Amino acid sequence: MSGGVLPVLALMLAFGVLPFSPLAMIAVAGQLIGGAMSAVNLAGRRLHQELEQRGGEVEAALALGFGMRDARSLVARPVAAEALLPGLDQTRTVGTVTLPGAFVGLVLGGAGRARWKPGWCS
Repeated sequence: MSGGVLPVLALMLAFGVLPFSPLAMIAVAGQLIGGAMSAVNLAGRRLHQELEQRGGEVEAALALGFGMRDARSLVARPVAAEALLPGLDQTRTVGTVTLPGAFVGLVLGGAGRARWKPGWCS
């Protein structure tokens, strides 16, 4: 999982998207690790099911001279790609449903326009 989390954090820090503060880095790293854990968990469960159901395909690939890793990857690649879909769907709905819904909730709850006053952001 660190192979997916560390490069993203490094790029975010390098391009200035993420401030160089421990609080921000811990929060973003936690979100990235949580997403990676979900994808790995889903991929692992689905891969186990697929290997049980499609064991004959793996045996056929072994009979044709494939190595064990290559034979299993014939089943594993589509499963790994499918494991990323829930995270991608969640990212899509944040922009179209969650954030606008939160904004409407604040407006209906009586939130007014924030006005800038000197000294707020020191």
